[in-house]
Amino acid sequence: ASASAACVDHGIGAAVAESRGIVTTRTADGRYLVVANALDVGPTGYVLVTDVDRETTTHDFCPPDVPQGAAFASLLASTGRFYTAQGGVLVELDPATLAWTWHGRPSPVASNYLSFTEGPDGTIWAGAVYQTTLVSFDPRTGTARDHGRMDPEEMYLMHLAVDDAGWVYGGI
Repeated sequence: ASASAACVDHGIGAAVAESRGIVTTRTADGRYLVVANALDVGPTGYVLVTDVDRETTTHDFCPPDVPQGAAFASLLASTGRFYTAQGGVLVELDPATLAWTWHGRPSPVASNYLSFTEGPDGTIWAGAVYQTTLVSFDPRTGTARDHGRMDPEEMYLMHLAVDDAGWVYGGI
């Protein structure tokens, strides 16, 4: 642009501070969806769900008792359910119906979760920051469990993996 060209304020593209991850899925009825985790300064967490075929986007807020917190990781499980966290609260979303199907705080010390993985039995595992806390959630029973601190000094449980035998590995 030349020095004489005027600047134009085109406004805010979306009222979010930053993207915190995106997954794609195909529903049982064949629709293609994009689920985007977002973080802003609002009181309640949310995701944006774009139905690619219908060309619509839904702003889907977490349950009212789930305050917005930093979301650092998410997982699209083999069941089609979407898992993430709002601070120390784990949440489960069915993207096909936009229903929040479970939420809870499995650990009293976990402030944020940095990693998720799914075990061969469908168990969802999450690793937390500051206390290297490992938690699990069994979607079949709706039971969450705190497995405690994985290292007495380190703070970041950044990576998780589960092998075919069910062993959970954490990169700290």
